[in-house]
Amino acid sequence: MAAMSAEEYEQYVRDNFIVDHHDVLREQAAGGYPIAVTQAQIMALIRYLEEIAPMLTSESQ
Repeated sequence: MAAMSAEEYEQYVRDNFIVDHHDVLREQAAGGYPIAVTQAQIMALIRYLEEIAPMLTSESQ
């Protein structure tokens, strides 16, 4: 994953994170466990991801 370009990672997210027929956000590759089930949960997830983003390297090494 570290070797993926930003575009490749975005495609990975689009390919693997889906909203199912129950309107639940799931990640398909790791068993389909729910990620979020409400808009409030999505917003909380986005806030958390924005909070932790600076902890990661900015580019592939």
